[in-house]
Amino acid sequence: ITKRSTTEISRLTSLNEISAHDYNLSASLYFRPQVKKTDLKQLIMKQKELEEKLHSLQYAFQHKLTSLNL
Repeated sequence: ITKRSTTEISRLTSLNEISAHDYNLSASLYFRPQVKKTDLKQLIMKQKELEEKLHSLQYAFQHKLTSLNL
C-alpha cells in the first residue's frame, strides 16, 4: 500500500479515526466538500452585469409586446 493521499479521490486515515467513527467507512465522514470562494468584488460585478442584461431583455420584451398591440 502506498502512503499518499489524492485530493477529492482518496485520503489516508488512521485506525484511531476509523475507530472514532465506530468503524463506519461512509465517505461523508472522511471527506468534506470543497467550497469555491469567489471574490466579493467579482460577485458584485457579475450581479451588475446580469441586472443590465435583465433590464435589456425586459425592454426588448416590452417593445415586442407593444409592437404586437398587446
